[in-house]
Amino acid sequence: AVVSTQSLVDDNMVCAEKIGTSNYFWCFPSQAVLSRKRRLSEINSEMETLKKRKANNGAAVEEAKKSREEGTERSALLEELGVKEKMLAAVTSEVIKYKECDPEVLEQKKKEKSTDCDSALIPLL
Repeated sequence: AVVSTQSLVDDNMVCAEKIGTSNYFWCFPSQAVLSRKRRLSEINSEMETLKKRKANNGAAVEEAKKSREEGTERSALLEELGVKEKMLAAVTSEVIKYKECDPEVLEQKKKEKSTDCDSALIPLL
């Protein structure tokens, strides 16, 4: 009970007062309402600041997009990137096509086949 009471005090949901050797805990109904209103106003103000930051960041992104230079070097690099991506896709599809002839894959299939045959030959008791 002490641990749960202390957590309520830490969360400002319950007030505590030590009078003499006794500890008294209490909570007024209006206190909970006020703490919720205070938390709501904190969240609303944080949301407003985040909205402002988002708007500022969006404006900065648009500014950066406008100031980006569309030079010949950049377009050449983008074109080269497209060519290399197409080459990668072609090579990858060719590797997949010849995967059945891969010695490692064939060896794995032989092992699986021998294991299957061995398990089929085990006499049933």
